[in-house]
Amino acid sequence: MLGLGFGGGQGPGTKRLAAMTAYLDEMDAVETPNPLPKTPMRRIMAAYGPKMLELARERTAGAQTYHVNVAHTAQAREILGPDAFLGVEHAVLFESDPDKARAVAREHLNIYLNSPYNIAKFRRLGYSEEEIAGGSDRIVDDLVFWGDLDTIVEKPPCPCRGRSRSCRGAGDRDRAGGVRDAVLAHARRGTPAPGRQHLIRGSCGSGDSCGGSCPMRTWRRRR
Repeated sequence: MLGLGFGGGQGPGTKRLAAMTAYLDEMDAVETPNPLPKTPMRRIMAAYGPKMLELARERTAGAQTYHVNVAHTAQAREILGPDAFLGVEHAVLFESDPDKARAVAREHLNIYLNSPYNIAKFRRLGYSEEEIAGGSDRIVDDLVFWGDLDTIVEKPPCPCRGRSRSCRGAGDRDRAGGVRDAVLAHARRGTPAPGRQHLIRGSCGSGDSCGGSCPMRTWRRRR
C-alpha cells in the first residue's frame, strides 16, 4: 500500500488539492517497461477536508486520518462511501489521573496545536480559537484517549458506539478485543505502564460498511 499526502513544508502559493490531483495524474501517466505487479498497488491519501476526501474517494483506495474527533470519522465515512478504506490513528495514554493525563496529552499535542495546517483542521472540527490556543480539556480529551485499559477500550473513535448491526453480537468481541489487542501490542506485553503513550489505528476495510452507520467496525494491530 502506498500512502500519499502533504506535510507542512509546501512552497508559498501551493494549492494542495490541485497539486495532489496533478501528482496523481503524473503517477497514472507513468509508463514503465517493468512488468506490472501481480497484485495491484493500492494507494491511500492523508485527507481531512471534504474536497481532499472526495479526491481520495475518486482516485485512491481510501484515506487515513490522524488527530481527528469522532464527528470527523463519521463525516469521512459519509464522503468516502461504504467501500473505501478508512484508517484512523488515535493517541492513547495509560494514565487515570485527569490532571496528569491532560498535562502529558497537551505536551504531545503542542506541535499540532501550533501548526497552521493543523489549526485549520481543528477549526473545521468545531473547536474555537481559544480551545486550540489553550489546549482545552475538550480538545485534549477528544484527541487523546486516557485512562486505564478498560476505559480506553470503550473509547474507539466510532460514532455508533456499538449500536450498528456489525458492532453487536460477535461484532462486539471483534471491536473490543481488537482495541485491547492493539493497545497491549504497543504496551510491549503485560500491563501498560502509566503515562505511556501509544498510537492505535482503526480501519474499516472495503466491502463492509457496517450497514452504513459505523465507520470503524474492526481494529487492527499497528506494529
